[in-house]
Amino acid sequence: MGDAVVKSIVRLDNYTPKSPITNFRFARNRQFIRVTLDKELPVGFQYLASDPAASGSGFVVRNNIIRNHRARGLLLKADDGLVEGNTLDGSTIAGIVISPEIWWNEAGFSRNVIVRNNIIRHTGYSTLESSDHQSGALTVTGGGVGEADRVVAVYSDRRPGTVMVPGHKHLIIEGNTFADCNGVNLLIAQAEDVVVTNNRFNDSQQQPTRRGKLSGVDPTALIWLSDCNEIRFTNNDVSRLGTFCKTLVKLSDSARNVVGVQEGVRAAATK
Repeated sequence: MGDAVVKSIVRLDNYTPKSPITNFRFARNRQFIRVTLDKELPVGFQYLASDPAASGSGFVVRNNIIRNHRARGLLLKADDGLVEGNTLDGSTIAGIVISPEIWWNEAGFSRNVIVRNNIIRHTGYSTLESSDHQSGALTVTGGGVGEADRVVAVYSDRRPGTVMVPGHKHLIIEGNTFADCNGVNLLIAQAEDVVVTNNRFNDSQQQPTRRGKLSGVDPTALIWLSDCNEIRFTNNDVSRLGTFCKTLVKLSDSARNVVGVQEGVRAAATK
């Protein structure tokens, strides 16, 4: 809902909220503070705030090999980051995920992150339902499950006309190679101002998968967009595409101002 600078923090003793706390992560909380900002923000009761200065901002992840393991190769939740020259091979969920996982309450959305010249290979072969919304080999997203033990559709079944406010901003996804990944290779949601350029998608979608369907994702799309604004595709190439891909780039109704869908993602002719 916005950014502001904290001017002061005061602990409140013997304070009781006017409304009951329904967020299960904070239901037992008995510590409260008053935070004074340098400007007003349009926030309401039980909105969440994060401090980028305390969340690992300015990170660099370079030239690592992460292979054959459960869950995500990299789970990124900070600002001003660079992810470069890594190999993510055999992650059961996704190779790279940029997400605050709001239900987990670890961080806010990310700003100014570059993901460049990485190899993401053979990911997403798990069918774990709790991570269904992170179904892209490279996933940029926001929330996810509302509770740890249940799954909700986060990209569909909303009230008609509603659009989630993009949270991630100013991302560059450049020069990466996706290899041997079934289902969605690149998922972008809850993001604004994202450049996708010079990436290579090789041997994708050779096998069928249902990964993503519970969250409203179409697993027959190579690239899938939702709840996003100002996404630009340039010079991305697709080769040896499998028969289980039905659409190169698929946009949900909440994807706005997307440029380069036709000319920016090119598939080589199949022999």
